[in-house]
Amino acid sequence: MRSWRGVVGALCSLFLVVSCGGGDPENVPQSPQPQVRAASAVNVVDANAVFDFATSHYPQYFNGASVDGTLATWTYRYFPATGNYVGVDLQNGWIGVLGPISNGAILLVGTPSSFSCQIFPSNCLVTAPPRNNAVALAGLYLGTAGGPSPTSILMVGADGQFIGYNIVGSRMDVFSGTAFAQSATTWSAVGSTYAGAVFPGPVITSGLATFAGSFAAGSSLAANVSVTGLTPISSQLAMAYNWQSSTPSSLSIIGGVYSAPSVGQAVTVDATSGSITGNVLTACAISGIVSVPEPTRNIYKIAATLSGTGCPANGPVSLLGFYYTATSGQQEVLMFGVSAGGQSFVTLTMARHG
Repeated sequence: MRSWRGVVGALCSLFLVVSCGGGDPENVPQSPQPQVRAASAVNVVDANAVFDFATSHYPQYFNGASVDGTLATWTYRYFPATGNYVGVDLQNGWIGVLGPISNGAILLVGTPSSFSCQIFPSNCLVTAPPRNNAVALAGLYLGTAGGPSPTSILMVGADGQFIGYNIVGSRMDVFSGTAFAQSATTWSAVGSTYAGAVFPGPVITSGLATFAGSFAAGSSLAANVSVTGLTPISSQLAMAYNWQSSTPSSLSIIGGVYSAPSVGQAVTVDATSGSITGNVLTACAISGIVSVPEPTRNIYKIAATLSGTGCPANGPVSLLGFYYTATSGQQEVLMFGVSAGGQSFVTLTMARHG
């Protein structure tokens, strides 16, 4: 598998990562499909809906006064303040961006149908199977060397919540959602969020991801992944269960002071109340609560808020945490999270100092 530090280095190059640093989890010893049905009243994803979505979800790229226009089959909106365009080609079924956001080249980011549920959540009602033994999925999973996704990593909570990513060449795919263990060996997830970044520009591609896979409790997890309206992004995931996922969890265990000074990370977890405070990046503060949903699994849940001029996105963020001891004997914590709306991916890797 690709070294953890190499993966973190790639993460640091992406716009949607809040922070990186410290730690080396790779050195830890290893050890019928649900349906999405349309609501009765379906809103149409037209050019104006796309433009409004772009300005409300990605104001760092599309803000200020704008100018509308058409060119060939495209209807576009131009934002002079940032120099970026967002356009819709309804005839051929594409949404594209142009400007500094894409290094001056037209980049197709999806189709109107692939954004339907995000722009109009009422368009999609997700029917999922009852959760069955989701705690059996809980743990940290790492891509296996020689497998189809050697640079993938996924954290799954005891309630099925999962957050992770897969790096494919120069592209990083971020996934988050809720997994359902349908049997002792199969799992699935629908209506999950996908966000991708493609070098060299900080361009978001997004959609709803569907997972269909298998698992061996305490051993491995695999899945086929597809994204609504787009060519499959990460067609396969093959990952190994990290044995420290089965160590006990508690506030008294994770409580302490953690930091990665080189990237401005310094947080404190209170061993009694579970409060988390500090900075995830210079001028980017975090405050929230750490909880222990399942004491037999080493996965923590963190409901927090980011604030400050150094944050790529301010507001609520949902994280999962993993506490481990590296082969060096140093205790560290790894946290993954996504901001509300999936606009930012947060990764924290910090050494314990108290």
